Amino acid sequence: MKIRAAVAEKQDMETPKGLQVQYLELDDNLHEKEVLVRVVACAVCNADLAARDGHVPFPLPCVLGHEGTGIVERVGSKVERVKAGDHVLMTFPNDGTCENCLDGKPRWCKHGGELMWSGHRYDGSPSALSKNGHPVSGHLFQQSAFATHVIATEMNLVPVAKDLPLEQFVLGCGIMTGAGAVLNSLKPAPGSSIVIFGAGGVGTAAIMAAKIAGCTTIVAVEPHENRRQIAIELGATHALDSGEPHLVEHLKQLTGEGVHFALVCVGNAKAIGLAVEALRTGGVCGLIGDPGPGAEGSFSIPGAVGGSKTIRGINDGDSTAPTFLPALIEAHARGLLPIEKVTKRYSLDEINTALLDAEEGRVIKPIIVIGSV
Repeated sequence: MKIRAAVAEKQDMETPKGLQVQYLELDDNLHEKEVLVRVVACAVCNADLAARDGHVPFPLPCVLGHEGTGIVERVGSKVERVKAGDHVLMTFPNDGTCENCLDGKPRWCKHGGELMWSGHRYDGSPSALSKNGHPVSGHLFQQSAFATHVIATEMNLVPVAKDLPLEQFVLGCGIMTGAGAVLNSLKPAPGSSIVIFGAGGVGTAAIMAAKIAGCTTIVAVEPHENRRQIAIELGATHALDSGEPHLVEHLKQLTGEGVHFALVCVGNAKAIGLAVEALRTGGVCGLIGDPGPGAEGSFSIPGAVGGSKTIRGINDGDSTAPTFLPALIEAHARGLLPIEKVTKRYSLDEINTALLDAEEGRVIKPIIVIGSV
């Protein structure tokens, strides 16, 4: 079938190009566990920018987008969890059969990396996308949802109520990651203090979640003034410029001994050292932001050992999407997760404007609206 999609072409690393909206062919002969979804919307995430610019090993040319929503049109012969007509949120993939998946930890799926970044279909066969007979990589997170239609799998779809605005509840990666990092991974007790490095899509979700958790001191560290202001609106008690020279001292002044929890939502290795230093005795630092392949961070080992500090990586908020995404939707219904304050909508033809607005900090969470319900 013919689809319309935003394609990232091969490019010079020094002069990255925008995405090209064009027509492609999609082989919609569904394999056993695959699902054809008509896309309604897809949010922009830093991982899309990294793949576009060649900073992660996703083969180009390709179609990006991994936070899609849409409506199921057809299902493969062995699909059991969804059916035609279902409204769905798309999220990270997993095989559902490995030890970690069966142990209730789908985000730790042993084949998750291959399913996200290979550019191939769920069963390992080549991409279903092509242009004039030439292959185009797809299936990013088993989606590639900057397109009118995608082939997903039943394992990365979460059915939702049909009256849920799919162009608004684009929750499957950034918001789930930030909120999950606080509520599923760090689990701060009421009255705790937390510092969150980065007030982008992930960081602002973490701020809202910290408020839900009952943290009484919530500090956002962010270079963009407009994002610091939004952080305060969302529940941060303080918002500091990441460029200030005595940041750790300032954090300790605000919290006494130091913060109970730190969450690094930016791909900045220096921030890791600052976050660990800002912890009080027994504090926990969660790492989300990835500076890229080969990146290393440094911190004081004696300080970490003497302070009994914990440092842990967090991937997609340790979330089990079929249960956690409905919980986030319920939190929004109760007024606890005002995601509309951090999003802005664009059409597919405006996707390069959306990407630029995200890169330059003008918009926290761009949403590309591709179709209608």
